[in-house]
Amino acid sequence: MAAFLNLKPGMHLLELGCGTGGIALELANFANVTILGVDADSNKIHTASSLARSVHMSAQVAFLNVDFLQQGDMLPAEGFDRVYSIEGLRIHPSFEECFRQVCRLLKPGGKFAVYEWCWTSTFSALDPEHCRMANLIETTTGIGGRPPSERSIDAAVSAIYNSGLTLIHREDLTARHDDKPWYFPLEVALSDGRIPWQPGNNICGLTQTAATTLVEAGKRQIFTPMALFVRQRPE
Repeated sequence: MAAFLNLKPGMHLLELGCGTGGIALELANFANVTILGVDADSNKIHTASSLARSVHMSAQVAFLNVDFLQQGDMLPAEGFDRVYSIEGLRIHPSFEECFRQVCRLLKPGGKFAVYEWCWTSTFSALDPEHCRMANLIETTTGIGGRPPSERSIDAAVSAIYNSGLTLIHREDLTARHDDKPWYFPLEVALSDGRIPWQPGNNICGLTQTAATTLVEAGKRQIFTPMALFVRQRPE
């Protein structure tokens, strides 16, 4: 993702859905940029801010507890050279709302890169099993309640153009050749008897039902958590 953003020292970046801040701190150190990370979870922001202080990077990386859609006026219009998100927008109600706000926040000529959870072209709304898995993933992973048609790769592409951004690159990174599929760590965790997969237990943010359904959808190639989109705001 960093390569697609064409980062240069001194650029000001915004990370949407920054979580506990590890990615922002690594990227700032690697590329010599300043970063503002935002997240709606106050506990994660507290952890991120503490981590930045512990590694003496508070002057280079800051964190703010804000929902960028609901409280977008707290962020400066045309205030960022680059915006990025790694699976941080999946909880929001639609691609288009997110992308329009990103367009407002980017400087003219600025770039936006994101990894999204998407249904692939293999998904069929006429297949009951596909629909069952879609419903389970929406309801058990905490990502909200979008219909599959609003979380497809095609829907993301349409939203990009409708929001005023230009699509530079799109790719399903799960389609790249790899010795192990993206869902392999989930399979390992599900088969590990030492992991307490009990009803209601949440392991690394997922219940057993959610993990099982993600693996099943991955094997059928109807779902990807690694749809990469790179866009640019016109000059």
